[in-house]
Amino acid sequence: MSFLRPEAREALGRYSEALFGGGLAAFGLYLFFDAHGVLHWMGIGAVLAGLSFLWSGLQSARLKRLRDGVGMVQVVEREIAYLSPHGGTSLSLDQISRISLRKDRNRSPVWILNAEGEVVEIPVNAHDGDTLFDAFCALPGFDSGQAVRKLTVPGEGGHDITVIWQRPNEKLH
Repeated sequence: MSFLRPEAREALGRYSEALFGGGLAAFGLYLFFDAHGVLHWMGIGAVLAGLSFLWSGLQSARLKRLRDGVGMVQVVEREIAYLSPHGGTSLSLDQISRISLRKDRNRSPVWILNAEGEVVEIPVNAHDGDTLFDAFCALPGFDSGQAVRKLTVPGEGGHDITVIWQRPNEKLH
């Protein structure tokens, strides 16, 4: 028997990283103001680490809101696999030349991946779709702030496509 409603348990799970970061920052402030010597200075490190956990936890919690999309995503060692009732595909992060976002007819965001002449559309709210965001952050120049803003701002469904990342052209000389 659980004392928490399922919705409350889900919200706590979604914000667990942010809660940990807030607790670590509070503990660091306690050390900074109340301890002496080395512990005093370790408090500053704990505050900085806690704030970084808090920031990344809030960003990932904003992405984990919806989980009822079509298909399943799996990311293993820079290899993205997407399986859906309509088929599936697998591609490497190194093959991707452009990443875009658009809202579908239901105003749900969809990742559009261009890879070597192939266009792959993956709903953001697909099962384990949040692993895509983590994988994309490994790409050089990927603007995670712009992606989070585009994902969380309500917009009209349709053909409004926003390019989030594009592989820079390699110069031969």
